[in-house]
Amino acid sequence: IDVQKDFHVPGGSLAVPQSDKDAERLVDLIRNSKHKIDRVVATMDSHYKLHIAHPGFWVDGDTKKKHPDPFTAISYQDVVDKKWIPNPSAKLDIDVEKDLSFLKESTKLLGDDGKTLQL
Repeated sequence: IDVQKDFHVPGGSLAVPQSDKDAERLVDLIRNSKHKIDRVVATMDSHYKLHIAHPGFWVDGDTKKKHPDPFTAISYQDVVDKKWIPNPSAKLDIDVEKDLSFLKESTKLLGDDGKTLQL
């Protein structure tokens, strides 16, 4: 379920007609089926031009040209080993070496419990 308010009426900047009615039907479905539903996951996405969860942010460390396939798992060790690196041709407004330490820490935090950054 994407709970982004922009999709909902009234007033959402990307409002989908009847989204308020869809939300009501969804709530009813969950209430009436709660004995069959193990969990409900609410997500919110972001729309940054370039973001570490977008495949375009990353390229392979060898050729610096190949982007990861969708759903590629990028682990902390992959970042440390430079298997995947921030895309140098993306003209990122960052100091790659300085910010790479942030990326390493971010992927390490995700990796500590067996999870990886999914693209």
